Amino acid sequence: MESSDDNAANIVKDMAKLVLVSGKISEMHEKNMKMYPFLFFDGVREAKVEYDLSHQADTLVDKDNNLTVNAPIRSNSITYYLSLREGSFNERLDVRFAALEGALRTLFWKDLVIEVYIDGKSAYKSKK
Repeated sequence: MESSDDNAANIVKDMAKLVLVSGKISEMHEKNMKMYPFLFFDGVREAKVEYDLSHQADTLVDKDNNLTVNAPIRSNSITYYLSLREGSFNERLDVRFAALEGALRTLFWKDLVIEVYIDGKSAYKSKK
């Protein structure tokens, strides 16, 4: 019998697949993306998020009508622009960035690139 944790994980995976197929994120995805900075960072005054999770089919038909289907071309980036209150307790930023990255990669997929700007300065960029 499947546990509720396994069931929840499967639902999240299925929703990520739906994003790939439809090219649109759900309300749940968007809400989570917008709330994550408030979970992982202290003293967030403002959090803006920009993302590009679009994909485009990559198929070619040659002169003999042979069809070549390549993996779709995907954009997979999420960028946060955070404004933090002065004097906020944000020790161990490396751990906070790792938690944000892990949550987003669970929500979507593993090769997602996450970038974070804090008070206008680049603070973090994940690797694929």
